[in-house]
Amino acid sequence: MRDSTTRATRSPCWRDEWESDPGDRYGPRRVPSTVTDRGAHERRGFAPGQEDGPAALRAAGLADALRAVGRELRDRGDTQKFRWSVDHEEPRTMNADAVVEGVVAVAARVEAAVREGELALVLGGDCTVGIGTVAGAVAAGRDPRLIYLDLHADLNTPSSVPDGALDWTGVAHMLDVPGADPRLADAGPRRPLLPGADLLILGRGPGQSTPAEHDLIVSRALTTIDVDELRDDPCGAARRAREWATADDRPFLVPLRSRPRRLLRRAALRAHRARNRRAVRRGNGCARDPRRRRRAPRGNRHRAQPAPRCGGRL
Repeated sequence: MRDSTTRATRSPCWRDEWESDPGDRYGPRRVPSTVTDRGAHERRGFAPGQEDGPAALRAAGLADALRAVGRELRDRGDTQKFRWSVDHEEPRTMNADAVVEGVVAVAARVEAAVREGELALVLGGDCTVGIGTVAGAVAAGRDPRLIYLDLHADLNTPSSVPDGALDWTGVAHMLDVPGADPRLADAGPRRPLLPGADLLILGRGPGQSTPAEHDLIVSRALTTIDVDELRDDPCGAARRAREWATADDRPFLVPLRSRPRRLLRRAALRAHRARNRRAVRRGNGCARDPRRRRRAPRGNRHRAQPAPRCGGRL
């Protein structure tokens, strides 16, 4: 565990960077005067829970925080909410049609925002939201680079992993690697949606990658900055990523996988309590409480699952 002194000595470089005048960082023509906020209620590609992310971020005061630093905010609303469920008909590509629908919906709103000269801030959601974000920028005539900030490279395909979760296959579908589901690979305006040379994976944990992901990173010479480098020198790693992205003055996107877990957990708990109260009133016995977890088998990406608890005891 790192002590508070170590953290304190590292924070000023981030604070100086982001509290400085935006014109000093971007130049007067690149200052985002309008931020478009839109919620992608995406939990189509993994498991229940993250579809509550947009509401949790808004409830935590995201809009007020943006306005406090001088950003004009226009909320474009949410996509249709979808809660993940087991898909027995397509066990390797669970809820694939719903995932594609979500990607297309996100892409349409991002495209509209970019064409109007706004900076699109997309709230999700599972990692397939990133496909829609890149697709929208491309459809608007941009040719973006992608800094993918995630412990997982998300370079799996339905043929390389058996769990059926499309959530950790998003980057593979953007690159259109062999084994990608054609429905998802075709969801954007071009195929492949993103050339490998325009991808940088920031914060990847080598121990978190599957053998197929390792092989793909090596065979395609993909640019990565691993989590150890990011941890030991966060400012240096961030500068290296920014220099890579802005080398030829092209736009770039940064999807952030780090979720406000405490907020999401509280939002999920409130939703479960409400469902429990309704179940008790209907006399339906018990629902599921997200505070009680049971360990998943080793090697299962669904690392923990809610355990049942009687709603009357909440």
